[in-house]
Amino acid sequence: MEEHANPPLLSVEVWSACWALCSRRQLRRISLVCQLFRSIVLPLLFCEQSFDVVALEMATTGGNWKETVHHLHRTAVRLDKLAQNPHVSWVRSWKAVFSFNGPAAMIQFIPGLKNTHLFELTHDRVVSRFSTTIQLYENLSSLHLAQLTVDASFRAGLALLQRLEDLRLSGCKITGRNGLLRLQRLTIRGYHLPSADPLEITSPDNLHTMTLDGLTEISPLLSGFGSKTLPNLVHLSMEAVPDVEQWFRFLRQCPLLETLAIQSIDHRAGLPVDPTTTVPRLRVLTAPASLIQSLTPHRPISDVTVLGGPTSLDALLLVCMDVARSVVPLRTLTLPFITPTRDFLATILPLFPDLRELLMEVSGCSILPCGNAFLWHPPPFVEPKDDSRLVELCDDDAFDDPLLDEISDDEDDSEAEEVPPTIVKKGANPRLHSETFMDFPVDGTADILNWVFDDLLPLPSNLEVLRFRQNRELKISLGEQHQAIASLGGMYPRLREVQFTSASDNWKRIGPGEMWVSAVGGSRFCVHR
Repeated sequence: MEEHANPPLLSVEVWSACWALCSRRQLRRISLVCQLFRSIVLPLLFCEQSFDVVALEMATTGGNWKETVHHLHRTAVRLDKLAQNPHVSWVRSWKAVFSFNGPAAMIQFIPGLKNTHLFELTHDRVVSRFSTTIQLYENLSSLHLAQLTVDASFRAGLALLQRLEDLRLSGCKITGRNGLLRLQRLTIRGYHLPSADPLEITSPDNLHTMTLDGLTEISPLLSGFGSKTLPNLVHLSMEAVPDVEQWFRFLRQCPLLETLAIQSIDHRAGLPVDPTTTVPRLRVLTAPASLIQSLTPHRPISDVTVLGGPTSLDALLLVCMDVARSVVPLRTLTLPFITPTRDFLATILPLFPDLRELLMEVSGCSILPCGNAFLWHPPPFVEPKDDSRLVELCDDDAFDDPLLDEISDDEDDSEAEEVPPTIVKKGANPRLHSETFMDFPVDGTADILNWVFDDLLPLPSNLEVLRFRQNRELKISLGEQHQAIASLGGMYPRLREVQFTSASDNWKRIGPGEMWVSAVGGSRFCVHR
């Protein structure tokens, strides 16, 4: 029987292992050494494209600057090859991070460098090739840009991307102010000189999620929408509200809004009286106290995060009483930075009997280093030596000598040997103590939990998440954390997450049993009752 010359097909088991266990970087490495696998995996490798000039900038020194120039050159050549590739339509996502100060940011850390034009040449070529070829990615659905000037020419290229749904601009200077894309998600971050011109980015018809952390572009963007209704906007997050009246008018244009997050608001002129017909479907609200008091009553809000904090516990109590006027039971409550008393907590918690998640930022002492910890002596000045080395840049040879890291199968994050979980026997309710470097008592997380264990402060019976944030210097010992969770789990059977002071001591229950795992480090313990 004549043997077939065709190579054998990959088995299902090999496919499953590659797809499930390999990172995108590992798949790319395999494709470099296996032609058959390369032909199969090529569409996946084309799907997501990215480069990060800032990461290069941070790693550049006087000793490795030639490698940085080569890397920039390879990036420019890659952009050229992508634009000419017949499979360019496979690209679905682009993330491009440019340098805010351009090549000057890299050059300043290389003393004595003479041939600075090498950085300017390669960096400018990357910017130019990306900007002039963006319209070729006809099936692009997600575009994340950082520190790029978005001018009228670039906006014209974006307008040709009919499938673009997600646009994120971080620190981008937007000089092209006109044109509407049909986006579902828009994010603008960063600061630039304010512009009085309205900013048009996206049509209001399809927009589902909008995040505005670029303070100077908030009012121009809201002006760009005019009086049009945003019939599909569900999630809105804004760093600030510079013009309260303009913003409340905009809210009335968002009938389906469900999630609203506002970091700060200028309400010196007073908040306007807001009718209940505005954002009638609002469910999740993160905002300063004054805005929460204005929007929560008579709306179906089930998740509230109070930012900034009122000036007193009495003022915060009034906020909580307004929150209780929501037309649905509150499920999640995040309190601001406070020093709570037992009477205060005992007053507000009964307002929310159906609470599932309780999060508190608890004040404590702030510990500062003493002595000479902040003294810094600059190193002695050394006259830099002239560095006049050159780099040969040839497009045809750009990928002839890949770095060892590009083809090596070595991984930095080797799997650690699994440590068996600690067995914690449930005993009497513990008495918690905060560990600190100071010799005086500290009010905070430990005190609140002690009130709970002493039956002086009952928590909502169906509580699932209890999370505290406090000064990192104030720690509860690991043994006391285990005992506290064992006691809390017995008192509140639905509890599935506990955090004591920071993310480093966050614990989550895994599975239906009594196994708990640390969010940082992965250590585990099991409660034996």
